[in-house]
Amino acid sequence: MKLPIILLVVFLGAACSRSPAVKVDDDGRSGPAASGPATVELCGHTWSTSDLDVVTYRNGDTIPQVTDPAAWVKLTTGAWCWYNNDSATYHHYGRLYNWYAVNDPRGLAPQGWHVLTDMEWEAMEACLGEDSVGFRMRAASSGQWPGPATVIDNSSGFNGLPSGIRSDGGVFSHGGSSAVYWTSVEGSVSDAWCGRLIHYADLQGVPAMMTGVGYMNKSDGYAVRYVKDR
Repeated sequence: MKLPIILLVVFLGAACSRSPAVKVDDDGRSGPAASGPATVELCGHTWSTSDLDVVTYRNGDTIPQVTDPAAWVKLTTGAWCWYNNDSATYHHYGRLYNWYAVNDPRGLAPQGWHVLTDMEWEAMEACLGEDSVGFRMRAASSGQWPGPATVIDNSSGFNGLPSGIRSDGGVFSHGGSSAVYWTSVEGSVSDAWCGRLIHYADLQGVPAMMTGVGYMNKSDGYAVRYVKDR
């Protein structure tokens, strides 16, 4: 179910089969992804297990880095940034992109891959089940997500990191507690669909994860995951 702005809260369900992470060839673009993404099999699709981290489109053209918030919100073409404009601290999250980069005809995902769709996100969640699906998707490495170690899972192999967002006039927020992933699907002239993985701590003192899809402003900066073409 798609919800504008409102998140789906997902509780308790079944696991989905996965295969060990493997390396696949990329298209040789600049950035760590040029060595090939690690992947996991989820519900019949091959997903990247790290956020996109490139500075060129598939054809080699440069994607500009835009740090100034006033300039960022006026963009109608592709751009990227580091969370908080701080590559030293947040490089491991990957870069944040606006939706114009996702939708650029030159291609953002590597050859043979595509930026995820809203239907692929929803199908993955349904396959993983309604039992703590958010915990199954979040990275288990120490010091990433808040909450006790007992709730860190990543049994799906999705390896979601709390990469934060850039929205509300180009302001950064939610680093360390939330991840939002662009889909390639447009919602309206100004909005596009995205998948969400958000830590929510104020539920009778019990940590919870909120997942689902919603639509957000195309000028926002979010992480990008990609799925192998079939």
